[in-house]
Amino acid sequence: MTKGTVVHHFATKDHMMQEAQTQYFLRRVEEFSRILAEVDDPELQLTAAIYLTIRAHRDDRAGTVAFMREYAHYLFAEMTPELQTLRSEYAALMVGIVRKGEAKGVFAVKNARLTSLQIFGMVNHLWTWYRPEQSESAEEITAQFAHNILYGVVSARSGTDRSVEDLAVFLHTLKPWLAPVQTYAPSRFTASEAERDT
Repeated sequence: MTKGTVVHHFATKDHMMQEAQTQYFLRRVEEFSRILAEVDDPELQLTAAIYLTIRAHRDDRAGTVAFMREYAHYLFAEMTPELQTLRSEYAALMVGIVRKGEAKGVFAVKNARLTSLQIFGMVNHLWTWYRPEQSESAEEITAQFAHNILYGVVSARSGTDRSVEDLAVFLHTLKPWLAPVQTYAPSRFTASEAERDT
């Protein structure tokens, strides 16, 4: 393919990357939707959701790495309506799993949106360290990640069951040992943008 052919279809690099992002989201949303149509158990749905992203790091690696590297840029760039819709739909699928688990009494979650962002952050960061030929398998990583999310890392024998509120109170006790707060330039990433993406 010549450079002229590329430029004919994509006037700028941003146009090309937006199309790549759109195609990536289409693959993930279609895959995600098919699994949710077949699996009804919220715990297994959540496990499958984690697996789909980790598996993409292995089997759709070039697309996944390009997507993750460019993702932050498109939090600020003008997105096509199709890309905006796909991003919202993808995020809503994960939030839906968490809310379904809450409704069934399977999950004890205070904030479904934050929990979904936690899971996305955990799996989306994988590209920085995951090497399919050197790391544990995608299935092993998924099983460990899903187990940690679903059942936590505290042993049942510890006898502790701290609530979200308990942990929030604890964080305030750390103040005497923390470094002074630094002054930074305001972020371009606003709360409204964060809400838009969830």
